[in-house]
Order: sequence, then C-alpha cells, then structure tokens
Amino acid sequence: MIFSRAIAWACLTFLQGALAFVGALLLLLIIVQQVRGDAGAQPLANLIAAAIAAVSAFACRILARKFA
Repeated sequence: MIFSRAIAWACLTFLQGALAFVGALLLLLIIVQQVRGDAGAQPLANLIAAAIAAVSAFACRILARKFA
C-alpha cells in the first residue's frame, strides 16, 4: 500500500471513531438536559448536530474502506 493511502486510511478511520463518539456525547447531552429540565436547552439543534456527526462518520467509514 502506498504510504499516502495508508495515512489517509488511518486518518479517516480515526475521524470516523471521533465523529461517532461526538454524536454519542451529543445524544447523551440531550438526555441529561431533558432529565434536568434545563430551560435553555436546545434539543433540536443538538439532535441535528448529532445527525450530522453520524452521517459524517458513515461517510468517513466508506471513504476509508475505499483506501484500504
């Protein structure tokens, strides 16, 4: 495997995991804010951000598989 492709694969694989982790943390944030009854919470904005992170993680996974 070419070195640049190996680096791209490693970076995309890490980014996929990091984005999945961020999405999970955003979902956890929504749950905690609802349990606490936070008046200033914006669950829709956090849900949209979690969805964007999940879609981006999926895209990184697809791209990483193409490099492997």
